[in-house]
Amino acid sequence: MLKKIIDSIYKTFKLKESGTSIKTEFIAAITNYFTFLYLITLIPEVIMDIFPGVIDKDGKFINDAIVYNNVSAGQMLISLTISALIAAGIASIAVGALTNTPLIQGPSLTIATFISYTVCRNFGYSYSQALAIVFISGVVFFLLAITGLEKRLHRVIPNNIKYAVTGGIGMYIVLQGLIKSYIFEKRGNGFLFINLLNFNNTHNKTAMLTICGIILIIILINKHIHGAIFIGKLVCILAAIPLGMTGDIYVNKVFISPFVFSINMNGLIDSTSVKSIVVSLFNIGMIVFVICIMDIFETISTTIAMKNFIWLKPKECENVIDKEMPKILEVDSATTSLGALIGMTTVSTYVESNTGVVEGARTGLTAIITGLLFIITVPFTTFTTAVPSAATATTLIMAGVMITGILKQINFEDVSEALPAVLTVLSMVVLNKIIVGIAIGIISYVLCNIFLFRKKIDIYLVVMSLFMLIMLIFTAI
Repeated sequence: MLKKIIDSIYKTFKLKESGTSIKTEFIAAITNYFTFLYLITLIPEVIMDIFPGVIDKDGKFINDAIVYNNVSAGQMLISLTISALIAAGIASIAVGALTNTPLIQGPSLTIATFISYTVCRNFGYSYSQALAIVFISGVVFFLLAITGLEKRLHRVIPNNIKYAVTGGIGMYIVLQGLIKSYIFEKRGNGFLFINLLNFNNTHNKTAMLTICGIILIIILINKHIHGAIFIGKLVCILAAIPLGMTGDIYVNKVFISPFVFSINMNGLIDSTSVKSIVVSLFNIGMIVFVICIMDIFETISTTIAMKNFIWLKPKECENVIDKEMPKILEVDSATTSLGALIGMTTVSTYVESNTGVVEGARTGLTAIITGLLFIITVPFTTFTTAVPSAATATTLIMAGVMITGILKQINFEDVSEALPAVLTVLSMVVLNKIIVGIAIGIISYVLCNIFLFRKKIDIYLVVMSLFMLIMLIFTAI
């Protein structure tokens, strides 16, 4: 009986043809699990920044603070973590079963950051309204995937702008981590200053613990230890206990998210005037566009990187990608809409999927096992309310640094490529508006290449830049 099951697994996932085994796939799945666990549990903490009053003046998480419809902050954090784990579990199992690739999918940190700080805090949408926009983006993404337009859209956006957007969000995440850790503090004039005066103040305890956590993670990464960021976060949590910096734990209580099947389309469009209607439509269109672009870029670039590692011949790799990419993108888009329905932000393909590939993952069996491990973790989410600011800040800073590393791919030798990329990053971080940074980057790219006569600009990119220029004008009026 057991032999039949094993033979069936080998046949279903084509393990022998792929040069792998159940043992290898399982080890790769364990590696993936510990690599992604910190990320999946970090995303709800980023989303919690949407709700005011969840952190006290000493940097401690206020479990009992009411944040939404009589739901406390502790209950909300647990419920969002459950949604994130379930979304990642379902998405990873789906992509493994339907595409037989070792890709891991789950809520995207970069897009969750965009949703939290831009869509909700800057544009003023509620989280349920943001989920409605995420759902719409999933539908749009699915239509792009089945029609093949996603490849066209991916190729139109200059690579250097894509790198700049991802790197800019990485820097933005680092900045949020520095603020959350109280290493940086805001003064009344809005400027940041370094806060490392003494170890008596609770804020400084948080700052010092964050720095120690970062140093530990750097050492672990340098020694090539898998799950370095997760280990660093765990050590920060343990160190915070004797220092009295942890929150209370909701023992044996698992909360269902109040945002499950509660996406809210009401209020997305302000109908008070013609101008407000136009601005609302532009805003929603731009948000959906940005989410789709980021999702497409993450998924396609991760798939290409994975296949380039497995298939050494470029032409063979290209053929495999052309064959498998539509399915992968369709699963990605479907799980994005499903994720929105269960209260979670955009699901995308994790670039860190390649950690499992390095460990020998070659088939969808790795993705399925990883997804099951995510779901098994759900009962332990009650411990997330005890996570101190220092542990969250440590993971934010290190995750942001790793995301920022993509900036090295930018071609700084060509001014028509470098200038728009730099403007994109600076606009996103300095202006504190991700969507404005993307718009400025694309507009400046088109203008640079028109005036310098460097290269022929795709007409789709010109139309896109005009669309973004109108958006900037309307939002500025």
